[in-house]
Amino acid sequence: MAPRDETIGAELSRHFPLTPIEELVKWCREERQKAQELLELMVSRRVRCQSRSNWMGWGDTTADEIVKCRERIAKMDDLLACHPEFGG
Repeated sequence: MAPRDETIGAELSRHFPLTPIEELVKWCREERQKAQELLELMVSRRVRCQSRSNWMGWGDTTADEIVKCRERIAKMDDLLACHPEFGG
């Protein structure tokens, strides 16, 4: 199946709903974009992550979150690579 033309997306989706795999690819692209934006904010130090432990108070966990975010992006890239027919 050929990828849907993004320029007529809204009109086309009204008449021809996305298949489940197209929905998954669309969701994955959106989540990847959100994760990429968050990663950029954390790397630039405009956003910091903190966690509270009962015995030590608040601690900066930004470095750990950057690693987790990069892992999420890599997993989504792998999923998208599995479906190049949908522009993944």
